[in-house]
Amino acid sequence: MKKLYQALQHFTELLYPKLCGACGLHLLENETVLCVYCRALLPFSNESHDPDNSTEKLFWGNVPVEAAATLLFFNKSARTQVLLHQLKYHQRFEIGEMLGELFAQALVHSGRFDAINMIIPVPLHPERAKFRGYNQSAVIANSMASILKVPVANKLLLRKINTESQTKKNRIERFDNVECVFSVASPDEVKGQNILIIDDVITTGATLISSAQALHQAGSNELFIGAIAKA
Repeated sequence: MKKLYQALQHFTELLYPKLCGACGLHLLENETVLCVYCRALLPFSNESHDPDNSTEKLFWGNVPVEAAATLLFFNKSARTQVLLHQLKYHQRFEIGEMLGELFAQALVHSGRFDAINMIIPVPLHPERAKFRGYNQSAVIANSMASILKVPVANKLLLRKINTESQTKKNRIERFDNVECVFSVASPDEVKGQNILIIDDVITTGATLISSAQALHQAGSNELFIGAIAKA
């Protein structure tokens, strides 16, 4: 029976090979999601331990934020971009789950995010969510929740306007593109909560600032910001 199982497993791997999410090479039997080499070279930002990190400074003077951090640095064509591209466009959910777990562990070890009692992923507009079929930020948030031991609220923050992609916009255009596009479905459920807002990538902070402003206006208590990568 064991030999039959192994044979079926090998046959399945021939049809659906397990590939490293970063370099695309075949994973060894004891490797998951990333090969040992790519895992060792992940560009960790270590921002979760630093109260004056560059991500946190993006929010100063824009919206009250208790703490903010990213997990990785983002460089075009490098491992971080490849991983997030695989998650966002190729349904490699296991990548989002792995990154979420790593990020949650970093937040726990820092001690600066202990007050969190709710996680809210930055939402997609319903039309975009229907087209893509899933929200990559929600995949990350759900993975973090199991380690942080707090619930994820996927339907409290709403994106009212289907904004254009931020990719090719400059700083001013990014802020104009997401100004006042978010609303809170049920302010009573937000009031007094200590909320961690999660996104996949942060560049100027425009989207997360707009999200945080909507939650702050709805009566949230302490706001925390997190993103897997900082461009």
